[in-house]
Formats: sequence, structure tokens, C-alpha cells
Amino acid sequence: MKAESKALADYDLKHAPSIGNMYEGLSSKILDSAVPPGLDLRVVDGFIVDAQGNMSGQIDCMLVTGEGEQIPYTKSYKWPIWDVLAVIEVKKNLYGAELADSFHHLRQVAESFSNWLFTEGGEKRSFSLAPAMRAFSTITGVHAPRYADRESLPEPLQLIYHTLVSEQITPILIVFGYNGYKSETGLREGLYGFLKDRDSGKGYGVPSFPHQITCNGNSLVKLTGQPYMAPMEGDYWTFYGSTKSNPLWVMIELIWTKIANRFCIGMPWGEDLDVEVIHRLIEAKAVVENGQGGWMLNYTSMSGEDDVSIHQEAWTPVFVSDTQFVIFNQLCNKEGVDITEPAFVEYISKKEKSVEAFVADLQKTGLVSLDGTTLRLTTAELMCGIFPEGGFAVGENNTGRMTRYMHRKMHEKQA
Repeated sequence: MKAESKALADYDLKHAPSIGNMYEGLSSKILDSAVPPGLDLRVVDGFIVDAQGNMSGQIDCMLVTGEGEQIPYTKSYKWPIWDVLAVIEVKKNLYGAELADSFHHLRQVAESFSNWLFTEGGEKRSFSLAPAMRAFSTITGVHAPRYADRESLPEPLQLIYHTLVSEQITPILIVFGYNGYKSETGLREGLYGFLKDRDSGKGYGVPSFPHQITCNGNSLVKLTGQPYMAPMEGDYWTFYGSTKSNPLWVMIELIWTKIANRFCIGMPWGEDLDVEVIHRLIEAKAVVENGQGGWMLNYTSMSGEDDVSIHQEAWTPVFVSDTQFVIFNQLCNKEGVDITEPAFVEYISKKEKSVEAFVADLQKTGLVSLDGTTLRLTTAELMCGIFPEGGFAVGENNTGRMTRYMHRKMHEKQA
């Protein structure tokens, strides 16, 4: 990408639309190279059509499945919203005006998809909401009810629940800038300036934000559980962060997660023992007043030390106490643990300060949620491990990551 974008920058051409077409073509080639074959996926440009037949603005690059309508005498398409998996807005230069334009353009796509999903009429599809349910349980620490029972939740949690369901199904929205903001801090402040100029109002809540905004090797990333996420702290949820990690890695993580969810397949994640370092950017508080939901947003500044920090770090499981380890093992062997059961209360009271504090600490791991008075795992496949030198660890193993981590540690010990 770097080599080709440099060649494009040096190419002798003054016609702005053609210059834009070159960068859009490069972006399409990059996206196409990241898509596994044999899944009925294509990379096209054109327009998105919603359930009422309304068309979006022109889309530079989109990953699609199914069938679209080719526009006569062009290579562009009109594509139904429900078969669009990812949308990329390409910018040769990304600064304030281009950022605002991209934000609004992609927000229209998100709104079109939401209208199709939650309104009567039009073609409907069935989806497994298991990824959204796991994300909700992990982020909130509250066990996700079935979709039909979502109104049993407090209203602010209902808003988060609804948002995470939409996030699982909505197309991945990416702003791909080749030039522009030079640093992670600059990109963060560019978004903050854009939001500050608009102050508040409809259209700037969690669902409106792109999943990735990238420029000059830096990215802003959505943390809504597909795959990146951050747990709530009190009433606030960090839903947006920034990273220096390779933006194409981030893009592949987002798009492969979308493909895995859509087609219910595993993806070739490899060893997957390194993770992106993501810095907190915006946290949101869900607010519901008079039946209307909205979001209070807080921006977090980043220190100069953060801006030069490492961008990848080794993945580690969650290291736990012996008491926590006992409970995690119980959760692996049965559906839930009732925290009001006399035996549980007696055991925890002897080992810990209080049952309430113990349960709160378990929830902070992101591996456990509370369903009324019952502890339940938020993971697809939890694995518990004991290390030869001492120490207890637990971690998600649905892709074999925890197993690979344990093997690596055993080999290091033997060496």
C-alpha cells in the first residue's frame, strides 16, 4: 500500500476525479486481497439501496455478497443494504472537512441499515445474535437476555443492548485516508474538533461513528465487541479508542469478524498471541428521558508518552486468585453459579471480604456476567490453566489462543 500510494502521489495527473479514482482503485485492491475466496464476496463501487428503494451517495468501495444491479454502461452497481458487509470511504487527504464529509456519508449508511432492520416490511434475514449477546455481557457485566426479553433490562442498558445488536449486523464502516493527520494525537483531536463544533444533537451517538478512521498509520477504532471492546466503568462505556497498530491489520480484524459472524465460519487467525494497544478516546453514558434515548460523550486527551508507546503487546490470559479459580472451574462444568446459595456464601465469606466485592471483581475480568443472582460465563469456550511456577489463569479459547499461550509458556519453561 505504501509503495503504490507513493507511486500515485508521484504520478503526473491534475484531474481531481481521476486522482480520486486511482486511490479508490488501490483501496479496492487492498480490500480484495484480504477477502478469503469461495464465500460469494465481491468488492465493488456504486450505490447502496435501502428497503424503500432510496439510494445512498456514491460509495467508493464496498464488500458485498449476493446479487446487485449493474448500472448500464458502467462498472458500478446498485446493491441492497442487507447484502453489504463493509463500506470504505476513501480520501487522498484527510483533514477536518474531509473527516466531516466522511462521517456524515457513512452515518447515512448506518441509518439506512437500521431503518431496514427495525422497520416493518421489506426483505428480512435471520441472524444469530450470539456475538452481540457475548459483547453485551462482557461490556456491561450483566447477562444478556434473549432479544424478546430485552425490555427486562433497565432503560439505559436496553439502549446499549439495542446498539450492540445493530453493531453486529451493520456493515463495517471505514474512513481510509492516505495523507492528512500526521500523528495519533492529531487524528484524535481532529475528531474531537469535529464533534465539538456540532456540540450535541441527533446523529452523533454511538451508532453514528465509523468502525475505523485511519490516516498515516494511525487509526480510531470502535470498541463495540466486533472484535474490539472495553468494559464499562460505572455508567460510562469507552466505545472509541485510538491505536498505532498497522491499520490494515485493524481493518482485517474488523472485516474478518464480520465475515465470521455473517457466514458462521472460523477464520484463519493464526497464532493470534499479539494484540493491538488501544488508547481510550471517547466514553459514552446511555441516557433515556421520556422514552427517548441518547448518549452523553466524554473525550479523553492523550499524553505525549502514549503517543510514542508500543502499538502491539503480547496477549495474556486473566490471572486470578485461587478462590476465583475455583469458581471459574465450577462455571466451566455447569451452566451457572447462584451467588445466594448457602454453600457459595459460606465459602466466599471465609476467603474474601464480601460476596458483593468478590462478584464485582469477577465481573471486571469481562469473563463473567450476572444474571439476576446467577453468575454465567461470557465466553464461548473458557479454559483454565495452572502454571508450574504457580499462578492461576483463565482465558477465552474458542480459537485455540489459550492453548497456544499455555504451550508457549511450557516451551519457555523447558528452554
